[in-house]
Amino acid sequence: MGSKMKTVDWIVLYCFTLACDIGQPLIDVFFPGPGEFINEFADAGIGAILGGYFYWRGVSMAKPGRILTLVATFFFEELVAGSLPLWILDVAMTHLSVRAENKRLASAATVATPASIQAKNRQQFQPPPVNNNGMRLPRK
Repeated sequence: MGSKMKTVDWIVLYCFTLACDIGQPLIDVFFPGPGEFINEFADAGIGAILGGYFYWRGVSMAKPGRILTLVATFFFEELVAGSLPLWILDVAMTHLSVRAENKRLASAATVATPASIQAKNRQQFQPPPVNNNGMRLPRK
């Protein structure tokens, strides 16, 4: 089953993470002492929000690549104290993997099975009408 993420959802996530990635260095600039401390808690909150939103929208984070990307982004954000924009990279990597998964699922769903071929043939066959404008059609 694919995710329920639509284009609008991805745009919202990209905007949210872009705002976070711009805001975190600004916090460091305007509040040099407590800014790093604030960013440590902000990183944990942002990671939880992203994970929760993906779960809520049907994106399985149980895939090894996706969970690794989220955890690696979180830990690298902790190492650089939020001075590099990495949350948007996490969303971009997840977006690419979800698109690839949805394409794979769509191509697997379009493979013709004998049952689907028989159902299609039944739908295409329509018996001729018994009469046409009050006149019975000749038998073939």
